[in-house]
Amino acid sequence: MEDRDFKHHRGIDPMGILRAAWVNMREGGLSQGGSTLTQQLVRSLFLSREKVFSRKINEALYAMIIEARFDKGTILEAYLNQVYLGQSGSQAVHGVSAASEFWFGREVRGLREHEIALLIGMIRGPSYYDPRRYPERALARRNLVLDMMAETGLLDADTQAAAKARGLGITTRPGVAGNRHPAFLDLVRRQLERDYPANALRGAGLSVYTTLAPSAQMYAEASVRENLDALQNERRPALQGAMVVTDVRSGEVVAVVGDRVPGRVGFNRAIEAQRPVGSVLKPFVYLLAMAQPGRYSLATVVDDAPIQVSLPGGRSWAPENSDGRSHGRVRLIDALALSYNQATVRLGMEVGVDRLAQLLKVLGEVDAPANPSLILGSVDLSPLAVTQLYQFLASGGEIQPLRAVRGVVDADGKPVNRYREDIDPAQGGDSITARLVTIALQRAVTDGTGRGLMSDGLGWMRVAGKTGTSNDGRDSWFAGYTGSHLAVAWVGNDANEATGLYGATGAMRLWSTLVRSLPGEPLQVGDTDLQWAWVSAEEYATTDETCPQAQRYPFVRGYLPGYHRGCTVERVRGWFGRDNRE
Repeated sequence: MEDRDFKHHRGIDPMGILRAAWVNMREGGLSQGGSTLTQQLVRSLFLSREKVFSRKINEALYAMIIEARFDKGTILEAYLNQVYLGQSGSQAVHGVSAASEFWFGREVRGLREHEIALLIGMIRGPSYYDPRRYPERALARRNLVLDMMAETGLLDADTQAAAKARGLGITTRPGVAGNRHPAFLDLVRRQLERDYPANALRGAGLSVYTTLAPSAQMYAEASVRENLDALQNERRPALQGAMVVTDVRSGEVVAVVGDRVPGRVGFNRAIEAQRPVGSVLKPFVYLLAMAQPGRYSLATVVDDAPIQVSLPGGRSWAPENSDGRSHGRVRLIDALALSYNQATVRLGMEVGVDRLAQLLKVLGEVDAPANPSLILGSVDLSPLAVTQLYQFLASGGEIQPLRAVRGVVDADGKPVNRYREDIDPAQGGDSITARLVTIALQRAVTDGTGRGLMSDGLGWMRVAGKTGTSNDGRDSWFAGYTGSHLAVAWVGNDANEATGLYGATGAMRLWSTLVRSLPGEPLQVGDTDLQWAWVSAEEYATTDETCPQAQRYPFVRGYLPGYHRGCTVERVRGWFGRDNRE
């Protein structure tokens, strides 16, 4: 109805433009535009509605750029999520999801053929075809759409006839919910309050374009609700949960859940809850170590043995591992993947607690006291703050401030503020260290504390992630990312009572359910500036691939171990030994 050639053009329709130009010349003005769906999307997102030739030229250029960068499905989804479909007082109804509730009082997934046809027909003029005010016009327009659907093979003749025989089916009163996603809108409101004075927003008739991805929000809400219902039992206190989901490339927040009941307005745990983060902070200790390639690599050996740290006032701190055992000399990659406390504290004291506190300040504006216990996550953060820290790792070393607002336009459609979308690329050293830690976090999923994700069928996504548990199981955390999305999940109790859940048995279940539903790409860690080598199982030395128990590790290029140990002699001895035994 709006753009029959949408599947085939590249943003503009030359024949449509010629037809519109002929009509405009005949009428002596700009009465027709010949716009494609992509051009209409551009007009809604970026340009004013002023009918001048310069705007049409920009519209066409923007449309071709969008077509070059995005696939047709993404463009159509964006169009359907923002298209104007009615007015409820001062509130504009944008997107087919909101329009479904406004006109039919139901979610869009439950619409039938005749209702879908009515929404499609109204795109041309929601006021002119308003089914509550002009039902005859709306009915005629809807039936025309049904005819087109049959003509193009979307409906068979019987379904077409049955749909045309139905009434409009609209509700007598508008059904738009004022706040469908309160946790996400809370984040939007906070960002706007940070960037604008209150009097600039009140009554100004501004339109705010957000980064919300409805599908991601829906999956996140369902994951929190369904998993907490499954985990709840009579032995546990009332569980609560929160989740934040971002795009790893841009830092855009695509979903926020702040309550077990997602639509409930009130305490937003995703933003306001400050909870001990535990082991989800450990990767940043290893990030500091990887920034010193002449001193540390993922193959470096560290002692996971009892350690006693002196504290002010003559006190001391002797952390233990969660399994109550020490594991001796281990590689750094294994110490992180298996979340060994003693090895991590030993490493953290070497790289410096002060530097860890400074790093958290730079990456997430986190003010944390430089106490040794910070190494094991003894700091209270919100899920949003943890997400901001992990965005550095997920983006490959870019410092990306999380944002929920794309832009603001005034009542005339002119941009008031278009939020900066181009992110400064990662510095060389930041990119390398972030990728090294990501490789370790991928090991945490394949062989460490997050290996339950492999049983969930997520191995193909090459997930990088880290579990976290506070004392007595009061807080369960999981932070993980794929090639498309970063998500941080938290499970706990508002009264700070023990839940009996670990990171892998609580929050990771929420994360897994979300990612199994949400379309995404596998996580790929590039080899630029990295050099892989086989390392001896007995010492910090390169070796041959065929040597017993040799392991392959990534290194910053130019920083391989300085010694090579082959195993030819051992193989010869073993061969003769076998002969002797025989």
